[in-house]
Amino acid sequence: MHGEIVRLGLIGLLAALLLLLQYDLWIAGNGVRQMQQLQREIATQRRADHKMRKRNDALEAEVKDLKTGLGAVEALARRELGMIGKGETFYQVVHPPRQGASPASVKGTPTPSGPGTPAPSDAGH
Repeated sequence: MHGEIVRLGLIGLLAALLLLLQYDLWIAGNGVRQMQQLQREIATQRRADHKMRKRNDALEAEVKDLKTGLGAVEALARRELGMIGKGETFYQVVHPPRQGASPASVKGTPTPSGPGTPAPSDAGH
């Protein structure tokens, strides 16, 4: 009888230890939950790394092109600085004002001036 009590106590102790280990594995902060969270963070970081790697490759290609070719420099100057090359003609298209809008109310629309039209400073004299 005494041996049976010891055996049941040992089984109970082992069962409690097993439950404690299962708790640590499944529920506690350093178990499966933390592993899943870390896997999600790793996946997010890998996506960000991939995006940055593509951006860096594009920038590296642009730098290489700028160092070796004049075409890229010219294209950049046209795009960023509005460069016009020798022998080229610049045309600016000005759209007519909308119906009912006065020329002065349309932003960027030049006011008429020329022969017979007084300059804005001469209008009141």
